[in-house]
Amino acid sequence: MIGNRIKSIRELKKISQQDLVNKINALSKSYKINQSQISKIENGSRKLKAEETILFAQALEVDIFQLLEQQSA
Repeated sequence: MIGNRIKSIRELKKISQQDLVNKINALSKSYKINQSQISKIENGSRKLKAEETILFAQALEVDIFQLLEQQSA
C-alpha cells in the first residue's frame, strides 16, 4: 500500500508529518495539504491522487517508482 511506503520512507528520513506537510505545500502554489490528510493517507483511509503522488515523491526526495512499486509478500 502506498500509504505504508510513504510512512516508512518518511520515518526512515526522520521527517515528521508536519515537516512533510511543509515540504509539499512549499512545492505547489495551487495545492495544499494538512497533517490530518497525511495521517489518513498513511493509514489507508484516504487514497492518494495521481498529482499528489508526484508531490510526495519530490518532498520525500525519492523516485516516484519507489512509492508505486508493489512490495512482495
